[in-house]
Amino acid sequence: MIVKLDVKLAGPTSRLPSGLLKPGGGMGAFLLNTVLPLIGTLLVGALGWWATYWIANPIVAFEKLRAEIREEVFVVTNIGSASPADVVNAASDRLRRLAARVDSTTSTTSRLVRLYLRMRDYDTDAAVKQLIGLSNQLTDKTGARILLRRRIERALKLPFTDAEDLVRSVQDSKQRDTKA
Repeated sequence: MIVKLDVKLAGPTSRLPSGLLKPGGGMGAFLLNTVLPLIGTLLVGALGWWATYWIANPIVAFEKLRAEIREEVFVVTNIGSASPADVVNAASDRLRRLAARVDSTTSTTSRLVRLYLRMRDYDTDAAVKQLIGLSNQLTDKTGARILLRRRIERALKLPFTDAEDLVRSVQDSKQRDTKA
């Protein structure tokens, strides 16, 4: 059974010759069946590229940077005043470079990426300050490094490397020292 529909279009398309919009009929069928789907596909592809390049890539890069920071904070745990100067300087330089990367990542990305970072509760400003602070305190003997590591981990929502009781005892001793 063949059903033939005769549709009359109102508006600007009603001025077109009647054969162009009929199935199998001329330029209208070509536009509806080929050009419009092609344009739609290209627009969706361009939007996908834009979202990947400007939103997803910076987010993935930041998440990788968080992993690098976690690794570096863990590695510099054993560096102290007894470590050779070149080891301390190299570790300090790596921490400062990580701080610079966090700062540049958050200051040069799009608003959508910054919104994502805020939604995830990452405190990138605090992370930068604490990374620089840790780089300056690698030879500290007072326990400041433990507190700085904890602040970095808290700012970037990383797993804690030090036991809670150790951090609490350092905080208590710092408070006693400031009161005395």
